[in-house]
Amino acid sequence: KAFVMDPSNPARILVGADQVFETTNAGSSTPTWTPISGVLSQDPQNPFVVTLAIAPSDSNTVYAATQDNHLWVTYDNGTHWAEYDSGLSGRVLGICIDPADKNHAFAITGGDVWQLTPAGLPWLKITGNLSAGYLGLNTIFVDWHASIPRLFVGTNRGLYQSADLGHTWTKFDPGLPNTSINDLQGRLFDHHSGRRLLLAAATYGRGAWEILVRPWGAIATAIADSGNFGQVCRGSFRDELLT
Repeated sequence: KAFVMDPSNPARILVGADQVFETTNAGSSTPTWTPISGVLSQDPQNPFVVTLAIAPSDSNTVYAATQDNHLWVTYDNGTHWAEYDSGLSGRVLGICIDPADKNHAFAITGGDVWQLTPAGLPWLKITGNLSAGYLGLNTIFVDWHASIPRLFVGTNRGLYQSADLGHTWTKFDPGLPNTSINDLQGRLFDHHSGRRLLLAAATYGRGAWEILVRPWGAIATAIADSGNFGQVCRGSFRDELLT
C-alpha cells in the first residue's frame, strides 16, 4: 500500500521506503525520484512507510503511515509533516480520503476500522459488530457517492460492508471464495439502468474477482446485467454478475 498515483496527475507517483519519495515524470524511461519527507518513523528498528494516500481534492495533502504505528500528514507536499494519529491504535494498513474533503477519511488497522470526521482529530473507532480482531483486516474501499458513505473491508475471511458508518457490518460475498481479501478497488460508471459500482477484489490464492453493485439502496446488493458487461475483463478477471 506504500505506492500511490496522484488521482489528478498520473505522472506523479509516491513510494514509501524509509522516507516518502516522489516522481512527477512517471511516464519517462528514467523517472526522477526526490524525497519529500525525512525519516518519519520514530523507531529505528521499524523505519518504513507502509501506507500512503493522496487527497483527491488537494494533491498537496498526503497521509503516510509508518511501521511504528504512527500516522503523518502534510498539507504542503512534504515541506512540513505532522503526526496525526490521536485516537488511533495499531498500524494503519489502508486509508481512503473523501474526494470532496481532505480532512475526512476512513482507515483500517489490523483489528479495527476508523473514521476521521471533517471536524478533525481524534480518529474514531467504528468497528461496530465486526469481529475484526478475529477476522483480520487487510484493505478498505469507500463508495463516497452514496448519501452515507458505503464501507467495504477485506478480511482474512471474506468481504464485509457497512451502510451506517460502521455501526453494523454484514458479510458481502455472493459467489466469492471464503478466503483472504487483500485488495479492493472500485469504479462508478453510467449503466443503462443508472449509475453502478464495479467492485473488484483481489484474493490470496483464489484469483481476482469483480461484481456489479447497486450501491444506492439501504444495503448494497449484487445485480444481474442484461448487456455486454461480461466481456469487459475476459481473460484477466472472472466476472461475478449475480442476483
